[in-house]
Amino acid sequence: MKSLRGLDIWHGSCWTMMVLLLALGAEGYGQNSPCTATNAGLNTVYNSTSTTPSVALIDASIFSATNGNDVCKNIQSALTQLHNCHPVQGATEGIVDARGVPGLPMTCTVDPFAIGTTTKTTVLLPAGTIPIQIPWVLPANTRLIGQGPQVTKLTLGPGFNGIDMIEMGGVTVGSMIYCSGSTLFYNCQGIQIEHLGLDGSGSTGPTNGIVNQFAEELSFVNDVALDNLSGTALVLKGGANGQSTNSGPYTGITSHTSLSTSVCVSIDGGNTSGGFADTRGIHGLSCVSTASPMNTAAVTLDGSNNSLEDVYISGYADGVKIGSKNPAQNNVLMNVSGTNVTSLIHIANTANSVPGTTGFCPSPKLLGTGTYNVCDTTIIAAGITSGGTYVILDDLTGTMIATSATASVGLYALGEQVSVGNLIYGYSRYTTSSAQPAWYSYAGAPPISSGTCIPGSLFSNTTNATTALWGCATPSLSGSTWYRIK
Repeated sequence: MKSLRGLDIWHGSCWTMMVLLLALGAEGYGQNSPCTATNAGLNTVYNSTSTTPSVALIDASIFSATNGNDVCKNIQSALTQLHNCHPVQGATEGIVDARGVPGLPMTCTVDPFAIGTTTKTTVLLPAGTIPIQIPWVLPANTRLIGQGPQVTKLTLGPGFNGIDMIEMGGVTVGSMIYCSGSTLFYNCQGIQIEHLGLDGSGSTGPTNGIVNQFAEELSFVNDVALDNLSGTALVLKGGANGQSTNSGPYTGITSHTSLSTSVCVSIDGGNTSGGFADTRGIHGLSCVSTASPMNTAAVTLDGSNNSLEDVYISGYADGVKIGSKNPAQNNVLMNVSGTNVTSLIHIANTANSVPGTTGFCPSPKLLGTGTYNVCDTTIIAAGITSGGTYVILDDLTGTMIATSATASVGLYALGEQVSVGNLIYGYSRYTTSSAQPAWYSYAGAPPISSGTCIPGSLFSNTTNATTALWGCATPSLSGSTWYRIK
């Protein structure tokens, strides 16, 4: 039996049901519910004196007598039953179990969550393929749990009408309430997706997998496969009326595609220094493409205050492209590896388009032209195992760490611009790569011979104060060597 995070409920056990009731804070559901034993789908529990119906768990398969094998209509009926039994929005919670919905193949002709409520709900999906015909828009406080990325799969059904397969939250339209907030800004919380697969094969236009523009705290995606999406597999963004700030972490995400238009992950905070897509990070990501021609970029990082950790990329021109569209500062990349990529990590030198802006990376590119998008970026443990050209390509500083010189980089830290007034002299930058200028330390003097150092490097002799500091320069065609500074 799994934990509540990967909920796997045992059928037919009164003790298990009692534990679930306690875990959901639903001890009084049976006594306070306006529902009776005649309401379809309700399970029976034992209170202090007798048995009584409970909305803590509703069996969606009961509604198949009316809805047939349309799993989405069955879920919608069960959610409606849950909401009707406890009409105060947000004041109750329960489980809709659709794992027993009969009928193969399954159909899905409606958005199961389109009932206009934010009741706290866990929906357990059945094994098999669910061909959706319209996007699913998950309201706040919704947990969507499949039986595994290769067991429960959402695919594009006949005449799929939409761009996104799953949207985490949405704006209020009439009686359709997805999140708290107003028409100016929506704040969705508690939207969670786990153990599920999405496949966009057969799309006739750009199709995204999971899109988050509204879900914030307590919202995450875990153990999900996003395959063959002609658009972007996972989108984390901010906009005029919502954002993905403080959502995550996003863990165990995989994406496989043979489509040359596919993007694995897009993090885009928009044109703002506040960072509408500053998430709790992506930890555990695999992006693999077999497309020809090669896809442009696997991950586009255009938001601030994010972390990418344990990332594998194959078959893209750029593995992680930073700041090509919008401000991206204070980001950390850890343990990024790849094969068959042109640049594993590509730092763009794109300038922000807002004239006179000084709120992003310090110092303007030119007077009145805005600032560069990228600064304060840390890369730890990046490497290409085969088939790559650059481990790190930094357009801001002109740094190119090629696989021909070294296949891995322990640390690369890009700071901020060094400038006086409107004159920019360069960037603060440090790397442990042996192919770039660095600062070395040793108990002794450096070897003084031609071609032994990278020009611009420093060397500290920790045992002799009179020859403590050395610098590397290339005074002539004879090559570079160490010169004593102090």
